[in-house]
Amino acid sequence: MQYNTEYGVQLVNLKDFWNTLDNTKQLTNSLLLSVLRMRDEKIVLRKYLLEVMMTFQEVEY
Repeated sequence: MQYNTEYGVQLVNLKDFWNTLDNTKQLTNSLLLSVLRMRDEKIVLRKYLLEVMMTFQEVEY
């Protein structure tokens, strides 16, 4: 990062800016994927539990 002291304006190196933006984008994408994967696993788990409960109900009767 460079500073222009005469005007007090901060000049950001464009390459650094794009790298930071890209890293943020990758992190966001991986977080979204994790959330979606967790949601899918939860749905699968619910279906499994439902099947187990139905099986137990059938066994009771």
